[in-house]
Parts: sequence; structure tokens; C-alpha cells
Amino acid sequence: MHCFRRFSLVTVCTALAASCGSDAGFVHPSSGPPRDAAVDGSVAAMPPGEALGEAVDAPGEDTGTHDPDASLYAVDGDLDAPGGTGSTTLDAGGGNDGMVDSASRCEPLTCTKLGATCGDYKDACGGVLHCGICAQGLICAADKKACVLQTDLCSGSDSCGFVSDSCGNSYACGKTCSAGFKCQSNQCTACKPVSCDGRCGSIPDGCGSKITCANCPSGQVCDALTFTCGVCQKVKCADYPATTCGTLSDHCGGTLSCPCPATTARPPACDIAGVECGKFTDHCASGVDHDCGTCPTGKVCNNNVCVSCSPLTCASVGKNCGTIDDGCGNKLACGDCQSNELCTSNVCKVCAPKTCASEGKNCGSLDDGCGHKLACGDCQSNEICTSNVCKACTPKTCTSEGKNCGSLDDGCGKTLNCGTCKSNEICTSNVCKVCTPKSCASEGKNCGSLDDGCGKKLDCGTCKTNEVCTSNICQVCVPKTCEGAERTCGKLDDGCGHTLTCPGCAAGDVCLSNGTCCRPLTCWEYEVSGTVPDGCGGFLTCKR
Repeated sequence: MHCFRRFSLVTVCTALAASCGSDAGFVHPSSGPPRDAAVDGSVAAMPPGEALGEAVDAPGEDTGTHDPDASLYAVDGDLDAPGGTGSTTLDAGGGNDGMVDSASRCEPLTCTKLGATCGDYKDACGGVLHCGICAQGLICAADKKACVLQTDLCSGSDSCGFVSDSCGNSYACGKTCSAGFKCQSNQCTACKPVSCDGRCGSIPDGCGSKITCANCPSGQVCDALTFTCGVCQKVKCADYPATTCGTLSDHCGGTLSCPCPATTARPPACDIAGVECGKFTDHCASGVDHDCGTCPTGKVCNNNVCVSCSPLTCASVGKNCGTIDDGCGNKLACGDCQSNELCTSNVCKVCAPKTCASEGKNCGSLDDGCGHKLACGDCQSNEICTSNVCKACTPKTCTSEGKNCGSLDDGCGKTLNCGTCKSNEICTSNVCKVCTPKSCASEGKNCGSLDDGCGKKLDCGTCKTNEVCTSNICQVCVPKTCEGAERTCGKLDDGCGHTLTCPGCAAGDVCLSNGTCCRPLTCWEYEVSGTVPDGCGGFLTCKR
């Protein structure tokens, strides 16, 4: 967007996408409140090259900070566009006859101009720049626009909370702040507890503990989430809007657990990369894929962009049977064919069915060529059905084949039982052979289950508590401990065949996958509304 100030101090705005608004300031789509107008009436412009809501120095600046007036092309009486030659004079009478087409003057930024070697950035002309992907183990820092180690992005290994790269991916910095401290700017800082200030009941103090506030007057209850007093008017999940879910107040001192719709949160990287739908590979982190969801009804996803779609009908494509795709992501049922027809490529065609007699078949099941099965009969006891034709068959016997154990195919479709072997024999290829079984002692084994070589299993015993069974031999094992593994909570395999339950976290903390305890942030510690990370891998929905 470019804004031009008239010689008569009347501000003329030409927008690439929308007008600037009032002459007191304008709102960039992701900038927040309007910026104040300068003393002379000119309007401060949003710097180009924004990544993840961060203002980036405009090309050519070397001061390290952005001059709000640097992006204005306003002069007294004439207008010079960047890179242009000559000028256009604006008349002072309020008309716009002298105004130029600003869209033709938009020169998009480049990765080189931004000094960016990775990440996604706006090009100031409505497009998105993809400046490279970081190698495995590196993260694209939004401020440096370059690949750095995660510890550098977190400002050191002693950092807490989460940081985001220039594509909107969040990374945990690792450290958990102890009670009395809170994570601020990725550092644990001393926390000033909130006061009761008109609240009731036991409330979070914003520093990992709770404080007890006053009781409510007679006839009122303390709301379990807002900690304010009010008359009890109990509600159910169904009384809330359909889009409201999670832990909600029952307006009578308790809480409700209202199920959320089965939807997947849209990754921030989708919006930053300008991807509307479908899957794409992250433009910052190597090997990371994102699913940006599906398009609304009436649109389809084409190259990650939702485009309008006119659904087909069975009649419009000349189909009258089976199921077809309507071209907009839905299925159409085009009907069934008559008994003498066959559905071929979704079109009914007349079909002359085969018969067992016409095909010279007299047994088994046969396809009639029109989508049905024919039963052509069974063979006699001395026959076998081969390719749907009965043929004479002389069955084998266990004796004729020299077999005396196990099951045997007689060659005519039946199975013979040739018997079992003695206790000191084993059945090999349907013949009993003498077998000398192994023992745990003969094999030098003292634990676990062992095959005796003659078709049976041996139980060789169990190991002591300080031993582990390895290859059926008990070996001394030094078990891990929660303390030695630096795990405060959760389950731990001690390496000796047992599972340990580590002590656990304090009330209100959650156990992370690495066995450390994390105290989630609360809405009291945020000065924003909406869904925000709680510092422990979850999210909070806060209202100001």
C-alpha cells in the first residue's frame, strides 16, 4: 500500500488491495492498532518484508530501526515513485486526475534485498517469498532470517517457554520455571502474584501457586473459572454455542467438560506460506510436512489453492450406473442396471450371460460374464473338479505314500490323518523319527523358555531381582533409577526387565515426555485473548 500527501495537506491514498482508511492512520492486515499520523499530516507506512507479524527493515535502510516515513513517497506538489524518472503533479482542487496507477509501481522484494537465507516473507506486492530451508537440526530465526541452532534461537540453553521460527513453527526451549517464577521473554523471572481484587475462592496467583480469596455472600456461588460471585443458574454443554468447547463453567460453582469437534488445528505455517489447502513441505525446517486441511463446500484444492468448482451430474457426463466422482470431492450414485445388463465404465450395456452348459462346465462356481455367479454342481467321490470340469481321481493313502504321522493331501481334494508319533519321536515330512530331546542343563540354560528340539517347550526358570535373562542365561544387571536418569515423573524402563514409576509432579504441574515437570501458564499471565501456548505443549483459550 502507498499513501501520498497532497500539497494542500489532503492525504490521497492509492491502495494495492484496500484503501488506507482515515488520514489518522491505517491498519495493516496483521499490524494491530493504527499508527499515529505524523505532525505534518503524512501517514506512517507498514514496512515491507514482514515475517510472522514482525516488522522488517525496508530495503536500503542501514540504521537498524525503521523510519515510519521512509516508505512514503510524498513530496510537495509532485510524486516520484521508487526507481522512476520524472514526476506527476497532483492538482490542488481535490480531484485525482493526476494520480498514477500505484499497482504498476509495485516492485516486489527479494530474498537478497531482505538479507534472508531461509524462511517465508511477504514480498510487499501481495506475494510470498520462499528463501530456503534449514538443514536438519537448525531453525530459521525470524529476526536474523538465517539458520541457527535451537539454543541460539532460545537465547541459550537456560531458556524457557516456546519460540517460533519465521514459518510459524513452535519449538520448546526446555527449561521449566520453578514456583515463584514465570517464563517471560524465554527467561525465568521473579513473579509478582496477582491479588484477589474482588475475586472469590482459591485462584491461581499467576506464579505457580494459589491464593485463597473471600467467600461469596449468602445465596451466591463462586464461579469455578472466572472466580466471581453470582446467583447459581446451572447450565449444560448444550446451552453453550456449538463452537465453544473444553472446560467450561456450569455457572453454579462447578465445571463442564464439553467435547470439541474432531478437527485438526491449522498450522500457522500454512498462512505464512500462503497455502490454503492440502499438504506441503515446510519452507523453514527440513523434513517437516504440514496438512492445511480441505476446502469449503463448492471449492476444490488445486495446487494448494481453493478454487471454485461446478459439480458434475450423472446425466451431464452420460453415466447411468455405479458411482462416479462429481469433480468437487463428492461421490454420485448413478443407479443400477437391469438384470440383463452390465455396468461398464458407468454405462449400462446389454449382456448375454454364459451358462454352465454353454461353457462345457459341470462343477464349481463360474462367472456368467454379466456380474453373476453360476453353480455348476459337484463331482462324485472318485472325481476332482479341475477348471470347473469333473475328472476321475485315484486318491493317495498314507500307506501308499509311506507316511505315518501328520496330515496329508490325498490329491483328490481331501485331507488324510496319518497318525501321531511316540513321545521319543518327532514328525518330519509326515514320517516319525527318533528324537533325543535337549534339556535346560544340557544346553547350559537357566531361565526363560527353550525348544527341546523334539517339538516341546522347556521352562528353564526365572532370574533373581538383580538379574536379567539374556539368551536364556541369568546375568547380573544394574537397574537404572529415576534419579540417575534425571526423571522426575512418568514411567521408566530400568533396563533389567522392570518398569519404574517416578515420584511425580506437584499439584497443577504436568509431566512432559522427557520425564520433567512443567507448570502450565494461565490466562492470568497473558495480556491477550484467543488461543495461546501454555508453555507445556498445550494451549489456553483466554478472554480479556
